[in-house]
Amino acid sequence: KEQKKMAAGLWACSVLCLLLPLAEGETFDEPYANGVAAYRESRWLDSVDSMQNSNGLFTKYKETLEMCSKECSDKRRQVPSASYGPDPEVNWFHVLIDKSWCFKKCFKVNGITLGGVNDVIYSDFMKGEVYNYLQICYYKTNYKKEAALIAAKYAGINPLSEQALNNINFYKEEKLSVPIQHPSYQLLYTAALDAYNSEAFRDVVKNMEKSLIEFIEKFKECRMKCDGPVMHEQSLEFSTAAAQHFRSMLSCRVGCVDELGKFKRATSDNFFASYFRYLVFCYYKLEKYGEAIQALVTQREISGETDEIVGNWNAFKSLEKGFKPTDWNGREDVKEMVHLYQKETSLLALLDKVAGSSSSVVEVHDASSPDAALLDQDYVNHPVGVPEATQLTLVESEEDHGGLERVVYDGLLNEQQCRTLMQLARLGVEGDGYGQKSPHTKFEMFEGITALSAAKAASSGEATKNWVKLYLDASEMSRALVEKHFKLKTHLYYSYTHLVCRTAKDGSPVVRDDLSHPVHSDNCILNPKTGECDKIPPAYTWRDYSAILYLNEDIEGGKFFFAHNTNDLSPESYVSAKCGRIVGFSAGKENMHGVTAVTKGRRCAVALWFTLDESHQESSIVEAYKILDQL
Repeated sequence: KEQKKMAAGLWACSVLCLLLPLAEGETFDEPYANGVAAYRESRWLDSVDSMQNSNGLFTKYKETLEMCSKECSDKRRQVPSASYGPDPEVNWFHVLIDKSWCFKKCFKVNGITLGGVNDVIYSDFMKGEVYNYLQICYYKTNYKKEAALIAAKYAGINPLSEQALNNINFYKEEKLSVPIQHPSYQLLYTAALDAYNSEAFRDVVKNMEKSLIEFIEKFKECRMKCDGPVMHEQSLEFSTAAAQHFRSMLSCRVGCVDELGKFKRATSDNFFASYFRYLVFCYYKLEKYGEAIQALVTQREISGETDEIVGNWNAFKSLEKGFKPTDWNGREDVKEMVHLYQKETSLLALLDKVAGSSSSVVEVHDASSPDAALLDQDYVNHPVGVPEATQLTLVESEEDHGGLERVVYDGLLNEQQCRTLMQLARLGVEGDGYGQKSPHTKFEMFEGITALSAAKAASSGEATKNWVKLYLDASEMSRALVEKHFKLKTHLYYSYTHLVCRTAKDGSPVVRDDLSHPVHSDNCILNPKTGECDKIPPAYTWRDYSAILYLNEDIEGGKFFFAHNTNDLSPESYVSAKCGRIVGFSAGKENMHGVTAVTKGRRCAVALWFTLDESHQESSIVEAYKILDQL
């Protein structure tokens, strides 16, 4: 009874906490981290309490961010561009200071401290992950109706997510109502497509024009959110840090088109341009050539000169009547947003080109690793390549583990290559991927760097191209080895790749009963009370195989181990760290695993998770390759 009463109160808080003012300096990341911790310990109601509190704080933060962004942009437009004098650099600094001061003042008035927000948790909120946690917590406390409503919210944020779809289908099978609220621009766009398929061109135009108006408003709202936090992984000189922050903002703004176009009936690579593509054709069919030409000009401004656009352009140029000369100026009602989008897209491409065209690479000289340049040179002379079968030694296989999909190989990397990757790992971010410096145990520091972050470090001169290429090559060899050894019939895709280090903190006890990484499965959530491992969100249910490529052995502790089963989490077998050693295994509950405490030294490895589902492949590793190709 008490639990139900408390859960009902927490459900009410989901509405009320959005209306309460924030205490000055209060941020959403701490209660979110507390909620995740409670979730992992199966304290469902405590998790709900923290998550709802955090969600309310984030909603307030986001609303304030949008409001301040608009307010400060409006004020900026009222100041003449040359009001600070003729020096463009001084002028630029004044503009930056004015906007910064405006933001700080606006946030303070609304009771929020600007800055200091954890960007990993911020990203989680933008993806709606808080609803993943909440719906499971409500389901676990037998509040299934509330869980279904929360699942609908997550699906509304992630309409193309297979995970969201699975959630919806699950609750529908439970005979629960799952009212997904789609934005009106999506509903109108879908209605226009249905009309198009029926060749009801007037209805297409009517619904497309209405949807376009709604889309433009959503586009503006989305762009306002792009003034959020950006984390720099290292201390950078000012111009580089500013350029990276500006690029992040531009990428977010331009990416709003893709984000808003993520629903089932969206039909084009560029959702914004797709409106005008349909309008060109439908206005033409209705013999409204002036409107068709205006739509074509606007489509061209967004997409450039494709074969289709050039063909239509020439066709309309041959017309002798039905339009005015001013129609070739495009649509006035969307001109401002189109030109802004066009300008920001071009500027983003220019920034990427500049970042990629730099031929000078700044060597990293770390006081604790004076041979940084030597390591890089060694890799140039001895590229990693793909190891021959004779270089690899099979240490353990399925036969050693009762038929379970587990394998251990030695010889994937040599000592110099391991040392190079450990040097790259020094650029790792504390708590990367978790939002906490010590996510698993207070006695160790956790650091990590993704392939994309490493590629960006090479682009900015913090690392060399060859270091990052080694990171990518080692990851690809690991992926190919797992795919080949387990005789997979379909392609194995990357799901997530992470170069990580765990370091024993000074003063930590030598004898410890905690673990460096608690026992877990890579694609399901273990309930320690029942022994069940549920393959449900927010577990990474799409992960099918995992691998760990070790880089060093000069440590004490830090042994990887497989547990007996979900009911007996004690170690069944161990794998000691060693340069070039790789352990691969299927990601399900059959391979519960953990890591013993690191009591001395720094344990580094490349952790890799793979999927057979192409829709869940890791996009960031593709971006890393693109950046490297430009260097």
